[in-house]
Amino acid sequence: MKVWLLTQGEYSDYTEIGVFSSLENAKKAIEIYKNNDSWSKFNDPIEMEVDALIQNNLIQFWVFSDGIRTDVNKDSRNIMEYKINEVHWMSYRGGYSTLVRAENEEHAVKIASDLIAQFKALNRIKEL
Repeated sequence: MKVWLLTQGEYSDYTEIGVFSSLENAKKAIEIYKNNDSWSKFNDPIEMEVDALIQNNLIQFWVFSDGIRTDVNKDSRNIMEYKINEVHWMSYRGGYSTLVRAENEEHAVKIASDLIAQFKALNRIKEL
């Protein structure tokens, strides 16, 4: 089941506003509350799968690679910032990062390496 998470702000000003059953309802909430007294603007609604962190007994990993070294961490925190299997260029770290679901760390690195190569070839890498 898919839901849409509405958030506002970033970093220390980041707030989760609500969870909605449709993108349309999330956008209605933005229209209703966009002129509130907050300093922060609303972020685009984030599409999420309910129970995604535990689906199919796969573990969520954040993978970073700068071409020389690869860091792999079990991670649930970044689910709000990243979509699964999307590759980002992290200019401040000089490498690529992605969030994947895999059986173990070795499997996560394989998936991430394949994704990075594919995204580079298609010129679809997003900069953070």
